[in-house]
Amino acid sequence: MKKNSITIKAYAKLNLILQIVGKRADGYHLLNSFMQSIDLYDTITVKKKKTLNSQIIIKTEYSKKLLPYITDEFNAPEDVEKNICGKVAKKIMSINNIKNDIEIKIFKRIPIGAGLGGGSSDGAAAANAINELFDLNHTKQQLCNIVKDIGADIPFNIYCGSAIVQGIGEKIKLIDAEFLKDYKFILIYPNIHSSTVEVYRNFKKRLTDTADYVKLLLKNNKNDIESYLVNDLSETVYCLYGKIKIVKEKIENSINKKIFMSGSGSTLFLIFNDAQLMNKTYKLLVKKLSDCLILKTAPLIKKYKGEFYED
Repeated sequence: MKKNSITIKAYAKLNLILQIVGKRADGYHLLNSFMQSIDLYDTITVKKKKTLNSQIIIKTEYSKKLLPYITDEFNAPEDVEKNICGKVAKKIMSINNIKNDIEIKIFKRIPIGAGLGGGSSDGAAAANAINELFDLNHTKQQLCNIVKDIGADIPFNIYCGSAIVQGIGEKIKLIDAEFLKDYKFILIYPNIHSSTVEVYRNFKKRLTDTADYVKLLLKNNKNDIESYLVNDLSETVYCLYGKIKIVKEKIENSINKKIFMSGSGSTLFLIFNDAQLMNKTYKLLVKKLSDCLILKTAPLIKKYKGEFYED
């Protein structure tokens, strides 16, 4: 009996490394990034209906932890034209001439505008779900090519796991990051929506450090990996959004740990390979940063055999 619905996890990601290595003539910045899926996830349920109007209905719910951070301005819209899942569904259904109406339920746990790729991950999960539900048999690379113009991070999230991401996000080399299996993360979302467009617009490259930190990390991951985690956008974000810098300074004044930022912000994160220290730090940060969302998570480790996606 064929399924009428399918539910898929849409995993958040961290940029463990994000270097800006150049800029194209059209204004797009060139990246050298290590992207890592984590076990914080939204759930996407796609339901196939019997009615044949090619209509897409989107319904959104939020976890109890995330709900206090949702506003009229910053949320996951239920408008098909504005929601990334709606855009993805519309394109895939059009290409494959799908006439059934569908309902997409999004249960959100990933903060919005946080540099965790929640929207892109939701879109990728919707693509994978529709592909399976309607037996379209698109390969992951074919799905990436269909939806890549909707969001630069969607191709990575269609695969998810660990990857070196370069170009403007279109070059993805999937890797085995087994060295991360003993590490855990604490995420600090400071209840600020960071605009990716504004961050990149205000970014000014400093050419003093030309090291390839992705290569260095992969070569030296038996040692202290914190030494190789960098984000070239962090100083720009701290200048644009003073509250994020204040939160960072509060953390620095409370614990002796390096603090990192994912993507174009606003989420900060700490990395641990000591569970006892992580739990102690988590309890401290929950008390110190009462206006922030504090989450514990871990890397999602997948094994790959040289898979590679490039537009």
